[in-house]
Amino acid sequence: MGWLSKLFGSDGGGRSAKPENFEQWFEQYAALGFERQQQFAEETADAGEAEVDLGRGRLRFADGSEYGVQLIGSLAHTSDTWLWGWANQTVGSDSPFVQQSARLRQLGEKFVLPFFCMDKNPYSGDQMHRLGLFAVGLFGALGYYPLNLGDFTLLLNVGYNQDPGAHPNPAIEQKRLASVFSQLIAAYPVYDHLHALECYLRAKGYQTAVRADAAGSLLEAQQGSLKLSAAFDSARRLIQLTA
Repeated sequence: MGWLSKLFGSDGGGRSAKPENFEQWFEQYAALGFERQQQFAEETADAGEAEVDLGRGRLRFADGSEYGVQLIGSLAHTSDTWLWGWANQTVGSDSPFVQQSARLRQLGEKFVLPFFCMDKNPYSGDQMHRLGLFAVGLFGALGYYPLNLGDFTLLLNVGYNQDPGAHPNPAIEQKRLASVFSQLIAAYPVYDHLHALECYLRAKGYQTAVRADAAGSLLEAQQGSLKLSAAFDSARRLIQLTA
C-alpha cells in the first residue's frame, strides 16, 4: 500500500494531514476532479454516444475517439445499490481495469471507511457523481464517464495518469481556478471550503498560508508573480475569492 503514503502533506489550514472521513477526502480532491471533468466534458461534447469494452479497458465514442478506462463501480437503478468494480464478478477482481477500485478498498481498510470496503452499498446517482469527482482528482484521470446501460450505470475513470495541462496564459489559468472552485461549491455540498480550496491550490503548485482568528480565516496563495486570496467565516465557508 505504498501509494497511500504519497497522498498526504502538511495542512497549513489547521486540519489533520490525513483525512478522517469521506467528506474530508472529497474536499481534498473534489476541485481538481471538477476542473478535469469540465475539460473532459468539453473535449467530448460532440463525440456522440459511447460504448465500453471492459475486456480491453477501452471507452470508444461514435466519432472514433478512444480512451483507456478503469471501472470504479456500478449503480443499479432498480435497487439504488452500488457495486464496486473489485467486487464485480463479471469483470473479475484480477482484471487490470479495476485496479483503482481495489485501491479505494485499500484506502477504506486503512482509514476505516466502511463504504469503500463493502462490496455492495445503498447509493444514489448524486452520490455517484461526487465519487466520480473524487476518483478523478485522486488518480489523476482526465475525467469520469457515467455510462448508462439501462438497468445500471457504470462509473468509469477515463484516461488515468494523464494531465490535461494548464492554460498557457498563467493569469487566465488563475482566473479559471477561481471560477472552478466557485462552481464546485455551488454545485456540490462541500463542508469545509478552506480545506478544499487550499488542497486545490497546492495541487496546482501554489504556496499557501492561512491566518485565522475568532472572526474567520484568510488564505493567501502565490505561484511566481501570481497571487490569490480568499476570506472565510468562522465556519470556514468562503466569503470572498480574489484572483
